[in-house]
Amino acid sequence: MAKRLLYILVLLFAVGCGYNDFSDVRYQPNVVPPAVNEELRAVAEVCGYTPYFITDPIVVEGRVIANDRSGNFYRTIIIDDGTAALAIKLNLYDLHNLFRIGQRVVVDCEGLVVMREQGVATLGSRVEAWNATRVEGFALRSEADKHIFRLADVESVEPSVVSNGDLDDKLCGRLVRFDNLTLLPDTLAGITWADSPEENPYSSQSVRYFHTPLGDSLAVVTSVYADFAPNPIPTEPLSLTGVLMRGASGTPKSDYSLKLRDSLDYAPY
Repeated sequence: MAKRLLYILVLLFAVGCGYNDFSDVRYQPNVVPPAVNEELRAVAEVCGYTPYFITDPIVVEGRVIANDRSGNFYRTIIIDDGTAALAIKLNLYDLHNLFRIGQRVVVDCEGLVVMREQGVATLGSRVEAWNATRVEGFALRSEADKHIFRLADVESVEPSVVSNGDLDDKLCGRLVRFDNLTLLPDTLAGITWADSPEENPYSSQSVRYFHTPLGDSLAVVTSVYADFAPNPIPTEPLSLTGVLMRGASGTPKSDYSLKLRDSLDYAPY
């Protein structure tokens, strides 16, 4: 009797622990996504800094280039189809368990709203009630599944190698790599990618400035909640990979900046 009771308890514990575990739910089996009829460029071209409500039956696809695994992107994934990028807001946790880097995703955009946030075309379910300059993410998994279809097709994604002279608004949201960057000479020794919440309680993001051999500068923005935030920034020249943004928090509105996805996005040059 005792052994039987123990078995039942173990079984219940396993089921309970797996309730919110989507580690193996990488795609939606037996779900046929709608036919893709537009490139992401079509969505990006109608996207400005005021809400645009999509009323046409637009269906796009792209591969995931960023998710929330490290904590540097919050409740957001970004997809890219080679013509443009689109950030998608989902008010759900552990999106990386649902959306792998390189996974192909189909999105039915009809009935949704898109606008630029920090230079990046951003899709959501509606406009935020308390802030008309931001879109609201999908509140429920069931709501998201009506518009976002995760496929089993996964391929590696590679960044475009760029320099400051290449920067353009059309690159916002895209995965790019800058080579041979070093911290500005007057940067404090041992500085980390982001301040701790105790050091900077008034901002959830820190900015670090790097420069190129030509003297151009580039801001790198990092959430204080990213798992690599407390890591010291290497002093040697680096290659930095990340998502290009414009007007990110803590930087001038017209300036471009880079947001890394995780600790693998910085490496010796």
